[in-house]
Amino acid sequence: MWIVTDKWGNEIRLTDERWEHIIEHHWEIEDYLDEILETVRIGRRKQSADVPSKYKYSKSFENLPHNGCS
Repeated sequence: MWIVTDKWGNEIRLTDERWEHIIEHHWEIEDYLDEILETVRIGRRKQSADVPSKYKYSKSFENLPHNGCS
């Protein structure tokens, strides 16, 4: 399990089970766990309009390959 605190002081947990689920469907990000955790730590956060308790984190990285996704 990984635990990261975002810029707003929220503790975000990524369990081994959730990580396995994510990479099962998005195998191309398997080598980028450090970047994903950094995104949660210092990236931008956007609250879902439909589910107020749900947030999406984003951050640009210059050294990552771009496959047409944003």
